Amino acid sequence: MNSNRQSFSEAAGRPVVVTIDALDPSGADGLLANCRVVETLGCRSAGLVTANLVADSSGVRRCEPVTAEVIAEQLPALFADIEIHAVKIGVLPSVGVARLVADAVSQTSGAVIWNPRFVSRSGVALVVDSPQRIGEEIGPQCDLITTSVIEFAMWGIVVDSVDTLARAGAQSAKQFRTTVLAMGGDVPLGDVPLGDDNPYSPPSFIANILCSNGQEGRVHPLDGHQFPMARRRGPYPRGLSTTFSALLACHLACSIELDQAIERAQSELESRWEQAASVGR
Repeated sequence: MNSNRQSFSEAAGRPVVVTIDALDPSGADGLLANCRVVETLGCRSAGLVTANLVADSSGVRRCEPVTAEVIAEQLPALFADIEIHAVKIGVLPSVGVARLVADAVSQTSGAVIWNPRFVSRSGVALVVDSPQRIGEEIGPQCDLITTSVIEFAMWGIVVDSVDTLARAGAQSAKQFRTTVLAMGGDVPLGDVPLGDDNPYSPPSFIANILCSNGQEGRVHPLDGHQFPMARRRGPYPRGLSTTFSALLACHLACSIELDQAIERAQSELESRWEQAASVGR
């Protein structure tokens, strides 16, 4: 092991979480938001920029992808230099970049989480290739994909209830040969819980549902298990899914079991809600 690698991870005594995502200068989302979460949870952050965004805390105005040539140089340099305990992936702007990232993460033993982003909430495209093909490249190399109604729609899957959310998660898990946490924050209000023991009654809960393709990987999910979370009224602040998946990556980097990592990340997301909402003027 080279001296730089040893000093960066082992000597520091902290798990290393690598973020691969777009750069949002406001820090409301993307790589900067990920790194902020990673450091506050006591892990060490490293990262690679896949796209530069023109954005403020209210939204994205333009997306300029980083070339695959630059990423092809940076990925091996980064992955050879540090001991990686988890990788959190966000925006992958092209099939070529997704293929490069998939090859890099296949060589690490750390947990790999992808929180796909194909279009901003302001309607700006964050990818130049088919979301389907991007998913086919990166999905099989992930331990977990955390995705919501918007991303399911970009894959051609309509979600309008908790029932269809569960089916969408199962379909995506099978298609991309991995485990999917289908997140119900954007499911219309008024759905009913799937289980009688759900402690939340509609419309006060969000049903996040774990869906497995049935194959054992580096994490061991409970297929179909629900992780209910209190729903908040009003528009969601930017960066919530980024924050959640970064929290999850940190817990998996610390060798916490997947179900416990999800529960902890959901609880911590609640406490960070106001902080996320207050970014910017």
